[in-house]
Amino acid sequence: MTIRTITLAAVLFTTVAAVAETTYTVHRGETLKRISQKLGIPVAALEKANGLSGNHLRRGQVLTIPNSASYVAEAAPVMGTARILPESVTPHAGPFAGSKALDALLKGDSFAEIDRKSGWVKLQLRSGTGWLPSETVAISAAPVLAVYTPVTHVAKSTASKARETVVEKVAKSKNSLLKKAMTYRGVRYRWGGTSRSSGVDCSGFTTSVFKSQGIALPRTSIEQSHVGTAVAKSALKPGDLVFFRTSRSIRINHVGIYVGDGKFIHAATGAGHVMVSSLDQAYFARDYVTARRVADFNTASHVAEESQKAIEN
Repeated sequence: MTIRTITLAAVLFTTVAAVAETTYTVHRGETLKRISQKLGIPVAALEKANGLSGNHLRRGQVLTIPNSASYVAEAAPVMGTARILPESVTPHAGPFAGSKALDALLKGDSFAEIDRKSGWVKLQLRSGTGWLPSETVAISAAPVLAVYTPVTHVAKSTASKARETVVEKVAKSKNSLLKKAMTYRGVRYRWGGTSRSSGVDCSGFTTSVFKSQGIALPRTSIEQSHVGTAVAKSALKPGDLVFFRTSRSIRINHVGIYVGDGKFIHAATGAGHVMVSSLDQAYFARDYVTARRVADFNTASHVAEESQKAIEN
C-alpha cells in the first residue's frame, strides 16, 4: 500500500484516467466488503463501478473491477497522521478490545487519524476504518489526508517498506512452498475449509500449501504439531510450521507457516482471511507453543520422505 498526503476535506472517489477494467466472479458467501479487502479496492469504488447500493451479492455474479489507476480514495477531514510504532498491531472495528479484529498493521505504516475516544484513535485504512490504542501510534500534528493506491501501479513509498519486505523476499527466493502460501493471501477464512474458492481454516491452509509441494500433512493443527522435528523459536527457518494455543485453549488449536523476519502466514479467524502476522505481536507471542520442521525448503533438500514416515506412523 502506497500512501500520499494532501490537504482536502471530503470523501469522494474521482476518476482520473480512462483505463481498462477487469471482472471478478463472486464466490459463495462473499460480500462486497470481503471482495474489497481481498482485491484492495475501496467498497465505494466497487459500488460505483457496478451500480450497487448494498452489500448483498449472489454466487456467480460478475462484478466489474475498476483498474486501480482509475480512482483515488480520498479520506475525510483528519486530525493528523498516525504512524504505527509496534512491529505489528491489530486494529479493531470499535474503540474497545472486544470489538472485531481487523487486518494487522506493521511498523512504519502511516494512516490518517480521523477521531479519538477514550485512549483510542480512529484511522482511515485502505478498506474502511479501524481503531487502535493511542499508545501504539505516533501522531503528527499536521492535518493531512491519506490517499491510497495499490503499490502495483505506483512507486513504492518508504511508509510501506515494512509491509513489503517479507513479501518481496519470498518473491525473490527459490522457496516454492512460501511462494505458494503467499498466493493464498486474502482467501477467506472458513472453518473446516480446504479450498481456495470456498475458504480455508488454519490447518486446511497449511494442508493445502504443503500438498502442493508433494507433502501430505494430517488434517488438524494438533496432529500437525507431531509431524517432522521440533524447532526452537530462535532457530526458525522459512517453511517451518508454528503452533499456538489461542482463546485460552488447553491444547494446540492454531497453525501457520513461518515466512522469515519474525512473520508467519496463516488463516486468521479474527481477520477472516489468510494474512501475514508477526510472532512478536502480543497475542501471538503469548499463545505461541512450538514449531516443527517438515522439510528444509531453503536448501531444497526436502525431508519429505522422513516426514511422510512420521505421518504414517
